[in-house]
Amino acid sequence: MTSTQRFVLKAGLVMAAVAGLFPPWEVDMAGTGAGGIIGRGHHFILGSHGYWRIDYAGLLVSWAVVALVTGAAFVLLGRKSGT
Repeated sequence: MTSTQRFVLKAGLVMAAVAGLFPPWEVDMAGTGAGGIIGRGHHFILGSHGYWRIDYAGLLVSWAVVALVTGAAFVLLGRKSGT
C-alpha cells in the first residue's frame, strides 16, 4: 500500500465519520394534516430536533457513495505507471 493509498483511506474514513455525525434528517408531517415526509437537511446528531428523525436510507446512500469514491480512488491511485 502506497502513501497515497493510505491518505485516500484515511480521508474516506473521515468523510464517513462526518456523514455519520451530520446525518440527513426528516420529519413526518402526518400529524399536522399536511401528510408526507419532508427532508430537513443535515444536522449534528446530538442536537435537539424535536419530532425529526434520522433518514437512514439517506445515510446509507451517503456512506455507499463515500465507500465507492474511496475505493475507486484507492484503486486508481495505487496503480504503478509502467514504463
